[in-house]
Amino acid sequence: MMHRREPDYWNAKYWFNRVGQHGAYPVIAGRVKVLLKLRQQEELTGELLPGGRWSPHAFVDLCERTAGSGQLDETLRQIQQIEFQVLLEQFCEGAE
Repeated sequence: MMHRREPDYWNAKYWFNRVGQHGAYPVIAGRVKVLLKLRQQEELTGELLPGGRWSPHAFVDLCERTAGSGQLDETLRQIQQIEFQVLLEQFCEGAE
């Protein structure tokens, strides 16, 4: 996630490949789906949630494609916030 923010998109995708399917992805997928519906941007659902599953690679691609354009900035920030929040929640649950 940090490489995506740098932006070092190739490296971000490399590390997502190393992670594989993370336990946080189903929760992220659910929250992103709700966000896209609320923001009336459901056209992104097929891209970011193919088959209903979170695709961090597609999110990296979308960030790269729209970088610097101002297009979708708020939505992308909110999706990134969802990622961080879900991972933090899972980390805290595991620490108990």
